[in-house]
Amino acid sequence: MADTPRESMPQIHVVQSQHINTIASKFDTTFRKKARSIVTGIVARQTDRKELVIDAVKATNGSGWIVTDDEVLSAINTLTEYGVTDFSKEGALAYAGFIKAQTVNFKINSHVVVVLT
Repeated sequence: MADTPRESMPQIHVVQSQHINTIASKFDTTFRKKARSIVTGIVARQTDRKELVIDAVKATNGSGWIVTDDEVLSAINTLTEYGVTDFSKEGALAYAGFIKAQTVNFKINSHVVVVLT
């Protein structure tokens, strides 16, 4: 990453649920942990490369976002209103994270990568 100008690199954002959020919680600390989530496909409680991911997020001026079930349901409704019908709850989680970043006025670059873990 050192050879690539930071401005041309996509921002990396990690989006996780209130249930499992081992990486996003390093960036988003304003959440309440829940025993379960409607998003059931995101279940990685541990990863050997956690610190590498955190470093990559920081190096690209990205962030981590913890999304509530209500935010996922809202994202599902919005995607459906836009005519998007073929997506998973995990995909809606990613979109909800993007919406959350916009809502808190996070400076989003023109190129963004959202990582679900």
